[in-house]
This record gives sequence, C-alpha cells and structure tokens, in this order.
Amino acid sequence: MKFFKSIAMVSILVLPLLNACTYLKPNNVVEVPNLTPKVLLAATPWLTTEAKDQNAQAVALDDARAKNYVGYAYFKKDGSFKIADSNPKCNTLVVS
Repeated sequence: MKFFKSIAMVSILVLPLLNACTYLKPNNVVEVPNLTPKVLLAATPWLTTEAKDQNAQAVALDDARAKNYVGYAYFKKDGSFKIADSNPKCNTLVVS
C-alpha cells in the first residue's frame, strides 16, 4: 500500500510538470517559404535610403546625380523595376 501511495505522490507532482513542458513547444509553427531573390524583391516596394557614385562615395539624395534613382522601387518577378515618387523616373530591365 505504501508503494502505491508513493507512486500516486510522484504522479501528482510529476504529471503537472510534464504537462507544463508541453506548453513550451510552439503549436503554430509557420513555415517560411524559400523565396528566390526576385520574388522577395517583388513582394514589397523599396524606398531609397542612400546613394553612392561610381567611386562608392556618398551622394545626397537630392543631388542631381541621384535624383532619377531616389524614390520607391517597384520590382517585378521578371527582374524589371521602376523607381517613382509621384511620377515614374527610371525603368530598367535587369538581365540575370
């Protein structure tokens, strides 16, 4: 009888701990799809945050040399893109 009481006590103490451990596992695991770079770029508009010249020197975004490349870039899955603020500025086809 003492043996059964010991098992009952251990069960009362251990089972809640085991049950609590199951809550530590994520129930809703979201699989992130393996996206290609072109699909990832096409998923959202991108805003120009900095510009550099051919010598990798910083150029102000309002500088005439950078103005055609400043704004929101909208990429397509085929690699083409356009850059626009309120008017389209630059349309380019990227060949890869």
